[in-house]
Amino acid sequence: MAMVGYILSLVVELPVLVLGLSPSHKLNEKVLAGLWLTACTYPAVSWVFPSFIHEPVLLTFVREAYAALGEAFLFWLAFVKLAGGTSLRRDILVVILANVLSFLFGELLKATGVIWTILEWFRL
Repeated sequence: MAMVGYILSLVVELPVLVLGLSPSHKLNEKVLAGLWLTACTYPAVSWVFPSFIHEPVLLTFVREAYAALGEAFLFWLAFVKLAGGTSLRRDILVVILANVLSFLFGELLKATGVIWTILEWFRL
């Protein structure tokens, strides 16, 4: 299930990052950022937090805040020398937006039951 979740996150986040990050970043940097940022936060979101937070609303808040803010911080660390001033602000907002849209996409898949069809395709 975790790999499916990672891929579904990328389906939403990569286009947002590729289209939204400032033009000062090359396409390969934008794609790398998407793959790397999600890979860095996904294990905690998928396995660590659910192991000790059992209240669903709190778990959702912690997961999403960690993913959005963690990825924004990692992006800042990795790309601060490449983008400064207003483009850095834009880039951080785009990283956070990508996470919010990914969360909403996941909620939509759950609410419509489509997630179970996807998991069945992968036999999970």
